[in-house]
Amino acid sequence: KAIVSSSIFSKLLQISSEEKDILTCEKLLKIFQRLLIVAKIDEDKYFIPALLPSEDILNESLSVESSTVPLLFLFSDKCTPSGLFCAVVVKLLAKGWTVDLKEKVYCNIVSLIYKKIKPNLAICVIDSFKYFEVYCSRENNLPEIKKEMEDVINSVIISRKYKCEQPKIAFFCSCSECKVATIEENGDLCCCHKSYSLEDMEQERKWIRGVVGATCSVSASKATCTARTTVSTTPLAISFCDRPQLHQLHRLEGDGGQVVKVMEIVAPVWEDLALALQFSGSCIDTIERDSLRKTKTACRMCLQQWLQGKEGLRRPISWQTLVDCLREMELTDLATDLQAALSS
Repeated sequence: KAIVSSSIFSKLLQISSEEKDILTCEKLLKIFQRLLIVAKIDEDKYFIPALLPSEDILNESLSVESSTVPLLFLFSDKCTPSGLFCAVVVKLLAKGWTVDLKEKVYCNIVSLIYKKIKPNLAICVIDSFKYFEVYCSRENNLPEIKKEMEDVINSVIISRKYKCEQPKIAFFCSCSECKVATIEENGDLCCCHKSYSLEDMEQERKWIRGVVGATCSVSASKATCTARTTVSTTPLAISFCDRPQLHQLHRLEGDGGQVVKVMEIVAPVWEDLALALQFSGSCIDTIERDSLRKTKTACRMCLQQWLQGKEGLRRPISWQTLVDCLREMELTDLATDLQAALSS
């Protein structure tokens, strides 16, 4: 759906196929390419990532192969700038990367391959609303991949005049209360509660300093590491629903399977449940908007905020509280189903 030919642009602009009109279409395409809306991927084929549908990044059926932790680009605003992710993808394509069409591609999840070297380099880039995630299945040359992404993201921010600061390098945080930890000037990883020495963080250190003994032959404009990343259901992959941002949910019961059970039961009534958990109307509206009105995603976001101990929300934080809320809402059958599912 996101791959079109120049003839489509001609039809949309009601331009005839006569020779004198071809230049007009070419000019339009060049403007779109300059604005990082369209990327030319073949002789007469153009890729427009913004035309792709979005995908729930918490979908349990999605996973990504990775031998190390993902690299995060954390934005200071509450969410990633609108349109930035698609523009970054177009910029990467212009620098020699290609879309891995063997994998499912979305406007917020894209697998890319660099085919000009053998074996091919492949990465998976994800827009997680508050940060970009970059995954790679091989450890060699990770600093060069980091540099490539930094250069592209910062270049797009400047060229498109986004009113935002350049993102910070960050990683998922193992702290029970934080989501991410950023790299500080002294080289340590810091979250809102504590700091970690990079020397003690083996996986994160590989992105910053590389792998001991690895040979590097990558420049900022030509990444050549041997990597293979996919969005698939391989058993060895990291499931998106198991990412550290959901550790609160998993830790509460010690079993990620409980999360799935809870979601299946309470997702259809998440808005009423949010009110019972004492969320404000404006907060519920924000969750609905940020979740792209996807019921399951919205329910997860609601539960995340509650489990993280957001001020003013209902206590105590336990699955039993959810059961009690359902009973107070006179949803006795759902309460019974949830109680039974959590006890099984």
